[in-house]
This record gives sequence, C-alpha cells and structure tokens, in this order.
Amino acid sequence: MLGFYTLIFMAFVPFQFSHILYTISELRKDKIKYFENLMNLIPPLDLFKVIRILKITTEIF
Repeated sequence: MLGFYTLIFMAFVPFQFSHILYTISELRKDKIKYFENLMNLIPPLDLFKVIRILKITTEIF
C-alpha cells in the first residue's frame, strides 16, 4: 500500500513543480513588461526612484 502512495506522489510532485516554475516565469515576464511600461511613463528625472523600485523588487524575487 505504501508503494502505491509513493508512486502517486512521485508522479504528482514533478508535475506540480514544473507548473509552479512555469507560473513563476510567467509572472516574471509580466513584471518585465510592467517595468518597460513604467520606464516609458516616467520622465528621466525620476530615474533614481525607478532604480530604488527595481532594487526592492529584485529583493522580493
């Protein structure tokens, strides 16, 4: 019986892991697009603010 559960676990976990990795990469793509849009909106004077925001977000990830 234990072997049966191990088999299910072994089949299920890698799928979940790849799904999680995929969603993380998708989130990062969205973040990059978001920052590109942000850079277009912000005038050059606010560059230091942008750099600070980027530092904070890179610490989050």
